This record gives sequence, structure tokens and C-alpha cells, in this order.
Amino acid sequence: MHQFLHQHLSQSPDRIPFLMGDWKEKCKGNGTSKKLCEQFGLVNVWATLNPNHLEFPTYHRGSRRIDYMLATPAAISHIATMLYEPFYYRVPWGGDHRGFYVDIDTSAIFSNDHTSSAYMKWGILSKDRISVPIYLQAFRNHIIENNIYRNTKLLYSN
Repeated sequence: MHQFLHQHLSQSPDRIPFLMGDWKEKCKGNGTSKKLCEQFGLVNVWATLNPNHLEFPTYHRGSRRIDYMLATPAAISHIATMLYEPFYYRVPWGGDHRGFYVDIDTSAIFSNDHTSSAYMKWGILSKDRISVPIYLQAFRNHIIENNIYRNTKLLYSN
């Protein structure tokens, strides 16, 4: 991860890194995450946005939060919403981690309007032959309306 971030950010220092996933450790102590956070100036987004919130587990068989999003303090200003969902909220048949949503206000990055998706509950199964094509068409329309292809190309051409 260190090498990837160094290479990615050295190509264009104005890039805004957002890292998220199952980290299992905070940016504290002696661990690899702390070194990563220190080297690239990353902070725990949830803790920064919610400094007084009590800790809670994100892994069903655990007692602590292990799923994190890391970003630079400057990048946090682009985060419109971040929330963790209850276990099995969208995927009642499985998953041992809480899902979490992050709505990044892309207007500063892509110059487009931002609409929050945090409160839209997906109720679609992959075997649903009626809903899947409708969802895919809506998804394709969303990508086209928001110029995702062009904006992604612009991001990687800089």
C-alpha cells in the first residue's frame, strides 16, 4: 500500500486519496496503519467527523470497529455523509461486517451536482430477472448523466 500510494501521489500531488476497507487496526500504536497514516497524512474519517461518538463493532463476531475510511484532513471537507448501517441491513442473507456509506461531494472534483445516496435502500437480488435490467439501465443512465467516463478519464490524464 505504501508503494502504491507513493507512486500514485507522486504522479500528481494534488490527488485526493480516500482509502477504505477492513483495516483491523487504527492509525495508532506501532502498526502498519500508523506508519501509513503518518507518511501520507491520513486520518480516520469517522473519528474526525464524529469525535464524541462511542466506539461500536463493525465485525459481527467482534467487539470493535475494524472497517475504516482514511483520508487527508483536507479531503474530509469533500465528504457530505458517512454512516455505518446495522448488520444485515441490505444483505439479510450474509455478510459479517456492517456496510458503510460515504457520499463524497464530487462538485469540487468533477464540477457536478451532488445527490446523496445514503438513504436509498437497495431491494434487489441478482436472480431477479425483472429488477436487474431496470437497475442496470438506471445505473448506466446515472453514469452518463454525471459524465463519469469523461471525469474518470480526466482524473487519470492529470
